[in-house]
Amino acid sequence: MTYGRLDFTVPVEESVSLLAGLAAETGKKNLTVEVIPDAGHGLFRMQESDPRQPVAPLSISRAFFAAIEGWLRTGGFLGAR
Repeated sequence: MTYGRLDFTVPVEESVSLLAGLAAETGKKNLTVEVIPDAGHGLFRMQESDPRQPVAPLSISRAFFAAIEGWLRTGGFLGAR
């Protein structure tokens, strides 16, 4: 599960906490939650000083792609670099 830290439409901290609680209650150990530091909703890069404004030019956070790659490698879906 991925969240953008600068998302102003979703309560990120609360969502992460709820998911962690559900995973603990059900004994699920394969839940991965990543909070992308420079991203907002849709994982677009947003301005730190004004999270409602995207960074120009508009782009998806590179940290999102790095998180997905890491998850795929950890799960054995991709080979070593």
